[in-house]
Amino acid sequence: MIARRHYPNLFNEKGELDVPEVDNTIRNAWLSIYHLQEQAEKNKLFLEGAVSRGEIAADDDILSTNVVSQATVATVVSSPITGATLVNATVNRLPFINSTLQLDSGPNAPEYNSSTKALTIRGALTIIGASTLTGNVTMAGTLAVTGAVTLTVPLAVPQGGTGAATFTDGGLMLGSGTGILTVLGRGTAGQMLIGSTSGDPVMGTITGTANEITVTTGDGTLVLSIPDAVTLVTLTLTNDLIVANGGTGAGTFTDGGVLLGSGTGALTVLGQATNGQLVIGSTGVDPVLAALTGTANEITVTNGAGAITLSIPNAVALEAVSVLTSIALSNATEGGTANIKRLTATETHTLDTATTSVTSMSIPAGARLLGASFNVNTAVTNDGDDTWLAAFSGGSTTNVAPASSGASQNTKVDTQIADEIATATTEITFTPQSGSFTAGVIEIVVYYETLTSLANV
Repeated sequence: MIARRHYPNLFNEKGELDVPEVDNTIRNAWLSIYHLQEQAEKNKLFLEGAVSRGEIAADDDILSTNVVSQATVATVVSSPITGATLVNATVNRLPFINSTLQLDSGPNAPEYNSSTKALTIRGALTIIGASTLTGNVTMAGTLAVTGAVTLTVPLAVPQGGTGAATFTDGGLMLGSGTGILTVLGRGTAGQMLIGSTSGDPVMGTITGTANEITVTTGDGTLVLSIPDAVTLVTLTLTNDLIVANGGTGAGTFTDGGVLLGSGTGALTVLGQATNGQLVIGSTGVDPVLAALTGTANEITVTNGAGAITLSIPNAVALEAVSVLTSIALSNATEGGTANIKRLTATETHTLDTATTSVTSMSIPAGARLLGASFNVNTAVTNDGDDTWLAAFSGGSTTNVAPASSGASQNTKVDTQIADEIATATTEITFTPQSGSFTAGVIEIVVYYETLTSLANV
């Protein structure tokens, strides 16, 4: 409590606090709660550099209409106080509303406007504990919050917020300048965000084309594929289509070259084949292009464009020749038209159940008959002792299997005859030893020669 003798100018003769009438300001004084209450009831009170000791209650109305400047107020209870102005004051537990707060003097002083409920803080502000701001706050400095911050309206985009309090679950957000973010609906299976020149992007799907591209969608998946049957007007590839994808792996080939497989690698190309060249295999390695080679005095090979001719020279040295059907000797000087051929005619003949059985080999008239060979494939039976005989018929009557030829399976008969020219189409006729044949199959080979005439001039 301040004694009158220490500050005689503050007290009247009755010992009451007497504030100067010039500006109603008490400067650099220690005052009791009693003196503050007493003066507040009279007129507006200004404290400059003064300190109040004791608890100032809200209902005491000491701070309701007064200015506390350069002062320290020890304690103010939790009831709200309105209308007070604090300038550079240190206040413990000051629950005030609708007041002007100046924590610093000069151009950087924070300001609270009770009309607009706007708080402007130009320096740094630290809030410890849970705080609720119901008006507008403008920060020019740094705001540090260690507790929870609750906003009554969503933070706007210009202040770093979204402008919205809720979003569609799973929806994509789009910018809208300084306005509230635009939210698209949640995409369905396979939908994607697709741009639109004339407006905001939209959720859309990729559409395939029949016989060209197939689009398969699922939850979180999108698969593009080429169908088995593809219709393409034009297909241009930057890189060669590899073998694994159905291509050749190469962009160019030797004109007329033969292509060879190389596993999954690009196709190998042989050079263009020359006249008569063939692709000839080689064990364990790639085939090669090569020509056939004849043998002197045995086989002559004549190559042409897309043709190969094999022939026997005029002078032939043969040690052994096995011919199944025919062999022809020709004269190259005459263009190869005049020749003599050694031929065979074969038939597996089932014997007729008759007194005779005739083949259908049709050996031509004019042929030189050389002989015949027989083998009993199925045993012969007849009305007698099952033996049989065979003779040419038609263009000759010479016997080629004697009477009493064996009837059992695999019985063989080989007959050569003196040169004989068939006068007509010739067959072989079988005759049983007695009566008629009742069963049997005989295989026949007939040997003969024919001549071919010269070409016309």
